Amino acid sequence: MRSVILVALTFSAMALIADQTDADVEVATLFWEAEDFSVRVGDVPEVFNIPQADTDTDSVEYTAGTDASGDEFVGTLNNDGRAGSLKYELNLTKGGDWYFWGRAIGPPTGNNSFFWAFDAADEDAVADGPGMNIWDFNERVDPQSDNFPGGDPPPEEVRLGWAWYRISSRAGPFTGGGSYEDPTPISMTAGEHTFHLVVREDGAYMDTLFGTTDVTFDARFIEPAPDLSTAVEALGKLATSWAGLKGGS
Repeated sequence: MRSVILVALTFSAMALIADQTDADVEVATLFWEAEDFSVRVGDVPEVFNIPQADTDTDSVEYTAGTDASGDEFVGTLNNDGRAGSLKYELNLTKGGDWYFWGRAIGPPTGNNSFFWAFDAADEDAVADGPGMNIWDFNERVDPQSDNFPGGDPPPEEVRLGWAWYRISSRAGPFTGGGSYEDPTPISMTAGEHTFHLVVREDGAYMDTLFGTTDVTFDARFIEPAPDLSTAVEALGKLATSWAGLKGGS
């Protein structure tokens, strides 16, 4: 598997989507493709190439994963029923408050969640294991989870298509409901960490994951994965393209 790519950037404090001050701040970012895992336990989540046929919870056929980053994504076909997990090894060059996003497919009628955890023991990275959080997509479970990036009800293109979701937890030690207006940070030290993505509902898919120390960053406005080359060009602060970052340059 390819290694996770960590990129430390220096942006103007004028954020990607919001004005702040004129001072420069160092913003660390972390991007990884969901298929670039270090270890898989079990046979799922599988790695799929686009396009991939599946059915939703109402047995309606649809094409999952169109325009996935790198033409690949991970998940479990609807009604598969198998259990498993993916482990990612990360190395953060900057400690502090981090804000994470996932580009996922999660129909609002079901099949719309994963378990997740940072720095969990491998033996705990199982469904309902200690330290596991539930990450909902297009679902409200008051008061813990309200994770509708496109609004409730979600627009048709989000119902069975890729959308960026803030990391959240309906249940688990991370106390954040996925609020887009008041995001909850995850405090991380610089150095090595792990991230586990664990099957909870078959039919849910993950394309890419993105982390940043910039609280103002909103991945919903950066598509498809996310296109930082556009943001960089607008800021005029960094002569590097997103494709170059993904390629490790």
